[in-house]
Amino acid sequence: MNPTPDTISSVTIGFLMNADFKSKVAFWHDPKIPVRLVNETCERCLLQDCQERAASAHVLKQQIGTQKIEKTIEELVKNLA
Repeated sequence: MNPTPDTISSVTIGFLMNADFKSKVAFWHDPKIPVRLVNETCERCLLQDCQERAASAHVLKQQIGTQKIEKTIEELVKNLA
């Protein structure tokens, strides 16, 4: 997005907080830096009250549904044995 006169805009940058990131960014734990835990994409994110959500969590819902089906099948197989 190009800056335009009389328009206020902002940018949010997310970083994966893994060991590699923490070893390279010395100030990663500075309490002045706001932190918000999110997933990699809105479609996979568990947050329910996210004001920044840009898409529904349809991938996450599908994954949860698949896990429920797999668990049910495993229980059926155990009961048949």
